[in-house]
Amino acid sequence: MAFEQTRLDRPLSRLELAGTVVVIGILVTIFIHKILTLMVVAEATNVDVMIRNLRAGVMAYVAVQLVKGDYAAIATLANSNPIQVMETPFAGYIGAVSSGEIAGLEAGSWAYDMDNNLLVYLVINTSDFKTVLPGPARIRIKFKLNYNDKNANGRYDEGVDLAQGVVLNILEPYEWQIQ
Repeated sequence: MAFEQTRLDRPLSRLELAGTVVVIGILVTIFIHKILTLMVVAEATNVDVMIRNLRAGVMAYVAVQLVKGDYAAIATLANSNPIQVMETPFAGYIGAVSSGEIAGLEAGSWAYDMDNNLLVYLVINTSDFKTVLPGPARIRIKFKLNYNDKNANGRYDEGVDLAQGVVLNILEPYEWQIQ
């Protein structure tokens, strides 16, 4: 038995054409929504990985300084640009800038705020990102010195207190609204 053509030799009716366009439109809308959601997931994952890499790089640097006995280098890290101790800077890292320049930077950029000693990331998908910070959507990271306060005065005194490491602090809570 040979294959027989079952399609009618007539053009599509307006109703069939409209139904096809509607189905394609619905599929395109679902596809675009999924792509936009994946873009937010990708950004959130990228930021998380960058923060983990930063933490690991700084911990490696601190470990080397502890082995060397260079406690002063550890103490200065808390108020300096942590990217300087990384083997390779982040993708999207612009460099050190003043506080006033942060808002004008391109979304997706990392920068070191020299005035406040902060590492800042400017969010791309701002509508899917929630934070308590006013102004442009961003994540602010600061390193805090962890030290043995030998004289119990509540502050680090070089030569008296012993620097033991630095702790990465994300200053304000944030949340990605992934749907």
